[in-house]
Amino acid sequence: MKIVVSDASPIINLARIGRITLLPALFEQIVIPQKVFEEIVVQGKGQPGANEITTADWVEVKSCQDAFKAKLLENELDPGESEAIVLAQEINADLLLLDDNAARDVAARLGLEYTGLLGILLKAKQKGLVKEVRPIMDELVNVANFRISKSIYDSIIKLTGE
Repeated sequence: MKIVVSDASPIINLARIGRITLLPALFEQIVIPQKVFEEIVVQGKGQPGANEITTADWVEVKSCQDAFKAKLLENELDPGESEAIVLAQEINADLLLLDDNAARDVAARLGLEYTGLLGILLKAKQKGLVKEVRPIMDELVNVANFRISKSIYDSIIKLTGE
């Protein structure tokens, strides 16, 4: 994947478990919209991801051009998700990183390719960047309070052969 636009959740949750470096290892260019930057760095000051994003040379912050379209999406989504979706369309991103189900529904409706945090972990295992996904998912649940349904957890374990 060349160009990836990310919402805040994948970045924050990877930072919470010390795995944020998976993003630049997997993707050539990671772009976040201004609202996602503000959510991570300004609103989340001192929280996981804030320092990493302000010092990262592998992330680019861009404003979406169609602020009106992003504002319209805020009827369904939060500002960061709205801008991420609009920006992904504007720059013709190869992939959109989202965890929120409502945001995924909008992305699908607009024909955007997306994945979430668990998809990132699967890709990392395929590329040999992590040996096992199970302990990382456990850490996400126990440390980052990330919610994974039992059926999805079991499906990923089955997919990875763990």
